[in-house]
Amino acid sequence: MCHNEVRMKRLTVLILFTFLGSGYFFAQTPDLAGSYYHFSLAKMHESRQEYREAISEFEKAIPLDPTSGALRVEFAETLWEAGENRRAIEECQEAIKLDPESSAPHFLLGRIYATLRTADQAQVLDQAIEEFERTVELEPDHIQALYDLGRLHLAKKNYQKAVDILDRFSQLQPWIPQAYLLKARAHIELNQIQEAIESLERSFSYDETNLENLKLLGNLYEQTGQREKARELYGRSLDSTTDPDIQFRLAILLSEQNQFVEAASILQGLVKNYPKNVRINISLARALRGNNKHAEAAEVIKTALQDDPNHYRLNFELAELMALLGERQEAIEHFLRLRDMSESNQRINAIDISLALLYQRTRQFDKAVDLFQAVVRKSPDDEIARLRLAYALKDAGRLQEALNLSEQLLKGSIAQTYEEQPNKTYLVVAHAQMLSADNQLEKAVALLNNQIAQSSSPEELYLAASQLYVDHENHEEAERMTREGMFRFPDSEKMRFQLGAVYEGQGKLEETEAVFQGILKSHPQHAGVLNYLGYMLADRGLRLLESLDYISKAVEIEPHNGAYLDSLGWVYFKLNQLDLAETNLLLALRLSDSDPTIYEHLGDLYSKLKQYGRARTYYRHSVSFAENEEQEKVQKKLTDLELLIRNNL
Repeated sequence: MCHNEVRMKRLTVLILFTFLGSGYFFAQTPDLAGSYYHFSLAKMHESRQEYREAISEFEKAIPLDPTSGALRVEFAETLWEAGENRRAIEECQEAIKLDPESSAPHFLLGRIYATLRTADQAQVLDQAIEEFERTVELEPDHIQALYDLGRLHLAKKNYQKAVDILDRFSQLQPWIPQAYLLKARAHIELNQIQEAIESLERSFSYDETNLENLKLLGNLYEQTGQREKARELYGRSLDSTTDPDIQFRLAILLSEQNQFVEAASILQGLVKNYPKNVRINISLARALRGNNKHAEAAEVIKTALQDDPNHYRLNFELAELMALLGERQEAIEHFLRLRDMSESNQRINAIDISLALLYQRTRQFDKAVDLFQAVVRKSPDDEIARLRLAYALKDAGRLQEALNLSEQLLKGSIAQTYEEQPNKTYLVVAHAQMLSADNQLEKAVALLNNQIAQSSSPEELYLAASQLYVDHENHEEAERMTREGMFRFPDSEKMRFQLGAVYEGQGKLEETEAVFQGILKSHPQHAGVLNYLGYMLADRGLRLLESLDYISKAVEIEPHNGAYLDSLGWVYFKLNQLDLAETNLLLALRLSDSDPTIYEHLGDLYSKLKQYGRARTYYRHSVSFAENEEQEKVQKKLTDLELLIRNNL
């Protein structure tokens, strides 16, 4: 080969090499403008959810800027949104190779793994956690990674890790309420309830309107007995939310605090919006019942029953309201029908208890005893059921059995403290009352005094001892015991009421009135005081119009209270307004058909009206229900009336 040919070949090779070399270097030099053009088109298509076109543009953009890890991450996110999870993961992994110190591909991988649904869910969650942990290693203040990492640790039951991570998040962004919620849930799982409460309370420094935080905090307040805090929290929230759950919880707490008017107002609004919600209807009926609007409560239940006539809870509530409205026999029949419909032992047990109490009120004591005994046989450890049985035995005239049972109940708890045994006060008082009924007053009071010394809050024990002395007409000792209790409990309204009653029993009318007026000054709607004061005046024929005013207010507050209606009838009798007297006394009898005083008052009324036959009937009923001196007093009226009837024949 000649020299020239060699040169030509060398030149050709050089040119080819130069061409290829220049082409090679051209391919490795990023065309940023071209890449950005296709990237922009890709993002435009992505915004329109045109994922096929977006992917196509990314595939054109990446060769023009092949070393860009950020571009790979953008492409991976589009692939993920398009549902191509495998390719998205591969692009993230390629981005990590291109830029090992970037947090972005790790963060996106964490998001992808966190949302994958596979047969081995635990494994992909672990992968997500690993990627988020790598993210915060590379970028310690990566807000979203910290949040997602805390959320996933909570899901994986790594509760302490969740708390630690979410603490870091909240230090960086303390105004995000969801982080406090997640941390509170982790604390709850760790049984750190106070820490959960504190976490949620901190969130309210930044946002008082977050419903989830509000509901959980309110729930925790209720669980830990901080019900007043819960009520205040729910009450404040009503300015910013109409959430029905919060309104309902607020109404329930108001009812618990005897704020029945406010509770009923909230529940009436809820019933309008959710008329078929049984819980709301029952709660409204109970609020109305607490406000002594028994007839309105019954209408609420009857309306709810139209949608579900056999609903157990609604029928149970209706039967109880019937009893309160004086429809006791109808209530008994309703309970019996409900019992036949019920299959659950728990429901039958509840019905039997209510039936037994109704039998007691209607003086069917043997039936009451039988039912309570059946309840006790099913639940021998139920102290309250056994206590009710003891009272039923006493009412049935089986005092020794009642005494033995109450003693047995007390022995089972006498070694326990009042904190350990929440029913201990009831058990002590019950046994003392049984001893008193057996004319063992000294022993009964000794028991109460002994327990007063042991109890940290013996208010009810003082009241019980005072009343036992009243029952045995030892008013001086009753006053001493009441004053001793008042020294321990100077703000107790119950103690002041008892002192007024003791004074009245001693004939100290001025002192009685002074005590009751003092109570009314601080509690003008105290129906018990209004009735007591009004009846005391009416029975003695004193200041009858003032008496009428007191009693009328009491009846307005509690319109279905048989004792108050009896007082109203009696003051009308004293005012010689006999038609009104008859109307109210008969209403009282319907509500309290075993009260000897009401029967006596009706006997007095019909005697004055010269309807002697009716008067005799009512006096006879009064004698059958009355005891001791009251019985003797009415018996004399009956004897005198029968003599009058014979003389007029």
